[in-house]
Amino acid sequence: MLRLSNALLDDVEVYAELTPGDWQLLGHSGENVSRDQWPVGYRSAVIPFAPETTGQHVLLVRLQSKNAMVTRLEVWQRLAFDNHSRREGLFFGLHFGFYLLLIGLPSVPMALAGAAQLPASVSPDLYVLALPQAGGHHLLALLAYLGSLSAAT
Repeated sequence: MLRLSNALLDDVEVYAELTPGDWQLLGHSGENVSRDQWPVGYRSAVIPFAPETTGQHVLLVRLQSKNAMVTRLEVWQRLAFDNHSRREGLFFGLHFGFYLLLIGLPSVPMALAGAAQLPASVSPDLYVLALPQAGGHHLLALLAYLGSLSAAT
C-alpha cells in the first residue's frame, strides 16, 4: 500500500514500470476523482501496490494540486495498514465523542437551574442569557450573548 499523507491532492496517479518502457497504472485517486472510484476508501490517497517479485521497483507518482503541496509517501504492508487505519478510526471516534460530551455537559445543569429558578414564561432557549440576568450578572449575560452570536456566524 502506498499512502500519500496530504488529503488535499487533486489528482494522484501511480505507475509501475513492469519492463523498461512499459508502465502500468496502479491507481488513480485524489479530490478530482469520485470517492467511490478510489482504490482504497481512506481519508487521503492510498494506492494498492503488491509486487509479485522481491527487489527494486521503479514507480512514477504524478501529483496535481491547486493548493500548496507537501506530501509524504509511505509504503505499508496491507495488514499493517488495515490495523493502523482501524486504530486511527477508533481514536478519532473516541476523540469526537469526548468532544461532544464536553460541549454538551454544561447544558444539563443549565437546564435544571433554569427550570428551578426562572418563571415558566421564559423559553428554555434563553436560559443561558436569562440565568445570569436573574442573578444580577449583566456582564456575564453580555458575554454569553456575544459568544452565542459568534458561534452562530
